[in-house]
Amino acid sequence: MDLAFNKFTGHIPRNLASLPCLSVLDLSHNNFSGPIPAKFGASSSLVLLNVSFNDISGSIPSKDVFRLMGNNAYEGNPKLCGAPLKPCSASIVMFGGKGTRKITLAPLLRAGVGCIDCGINLGDILY
Repeated sequence: MDLAFNKFTGHIPRNLASLPCLSVLDLSHNNFSGPIPAKFGASSSLVLLNVSFNDISGSIPSKDVFRLMGNNAYEGNPKLCGAPLKPCSASIVMFGGKGTRKITLAPLLRAGVGCIDCGINLGDILY
């Protein structure tokens, strides 16, 4: 399905991942923002999800299908990281009672939180 160059805005609709027999979805050259919905990783037929040249941010979901798409499917999104792009090294992963949370390290340091092992569950504070 080719939806490129349509000036779409907002988040990528999750319900697109539920379309049966969807093997190629080209969302390139729009104004989508926010993360790539992880639900696309559950699609058994998806071969290519092209989100290049949008304003996509966050980490590329970790399912193999996303890694196999190659860099071209993600280029032009400077706030996007993770395989096959550059690693998301500016963030840390925290484990807490509410599951895995990813937070950016820089705001924590600006807020004066430098001790990771100090008995405070930052996940409960932030979420």
